[in-house]
Amino acid sequence: MNLETPHVAKRDKCDTLRGDAPLGGAHQEEVRHLLDTTVNTLQSRRNATRDLYRGGSWISH
Repeated sequence: MNLETPHVAKRDKCDTLRGDAPLGGAHQEEVRHLLDTTVNTLQSRRNATRDLYRGGSWISH
């Protein structure tokens, strides 16, 4: 399998392929934070849904 980028791909001023994320730096930290936040949100929703099916409630008594 050949994974080389076609020569017709457009490149920006920094010679980064458009649509590709630059590696390292602050951008990588932002992506990691976004992924952590997404995982936490999905886990919270899963737990809340699981509690509803066990007879729990969204409202505290």
